[in-house]
Amino acid sequence: MSNLAVLGSDDVEVLVHIRRNSDNVTRIWKTTEKRSSMDYDWRDGNCSCDCNRELFFEYVAGAKYEDVETKCGDGAYFVQIFDAEGNMLYSDDEALK
Repeated sequence: MSNLAVLGSDDVEVLVHIRRNSDNVTRIWKTTEKRSSMDYDWRDGNCSCDCNRELFFEYVAGAKYEDVETKCGDGAYFVQIFDAEGNMLYSDDEALK
């Protein structure tokens, strides 16, 4: 049985590519997203703010959330999200259009 069968029908396992723009370092975070709210969450919701993106970026490197000091902002990180088959589900490029 695949993991997707266990998840809700709106859930999808994804790879979130988070690039820190200051040095172009990219980290990949494997997580689960809701298809119906993914675009909003990453374009305008909590996941759009640099403070949360920095948390995700550092979490992937092994940091604990409580050990990361973050600053709110916009533009320090660039995000693209792919499903298991490599299909792009979200890109900050698309959000700018």
